[in-house]
Amino acid sequence: MSENNPIQPNVEDFIQDHKEKRKLLERWPHYFPHEPIKDFDPNDFKHLCIQVFFEAFSLPEFQQYLEWEKKEDNFENVVVNVNYSSLYGCGNPNIKQFLEYVYEHPNDVIKSIALGLDNVRLYIYGFNDQRVVILRFYNFNQIFPMSMIKSHLINKFICIRGTVLRVSSIKVLVESI
Repeated sequence: MSENNPIQPNVEDFIQDHKEKRKLLERWPHYFPHEPIKDFDPNDFKHLCIQVFFEAFSLPEFQQYLEWEKKEDNFENVVVNVNYSSLYGCGNPNIKQFLEYVYEHPNDVIKSIALGLDNVRLYIYGFNDQRVVILRFYNFNQIFPMSMIKSHLINKFICIRGTVLRVSSIKVLVESI
């Protein structure tokens, strides 16, 4: 435990005490099922992202950016809502740098942040329930009207603003028989 705050452990001591940073990758298959687990590599983008967000969200001052949904009927997932704009402006240059990559590489960054939060649940708060963290950003700054959504935005993380005018049931499009 940290001398400054007996409740909050020192994150650097935690990583040293838990067989280095390899422990941060234990739940890797739950987030990246098609990639094999490997040793922690400080030059790997995903590994570094996991470490940065684990260290940040282990601190009490970063808890204000997280809104954990408390639904007792969801046994498979834990949903965390994060205000993107507030977190981006938190003053931490490492977090800001990774959040800038969300637009171009949403799958890798969002899953890495979720794995970092999963490690916070497991190692800092002691939840060992095997539930996967689902990360949801809101207040994202890349806003597009529906008329501007074209093929150049495929595989990008964007925000859509508009009003729903009509809702109908799903209709199957049959192209050939």
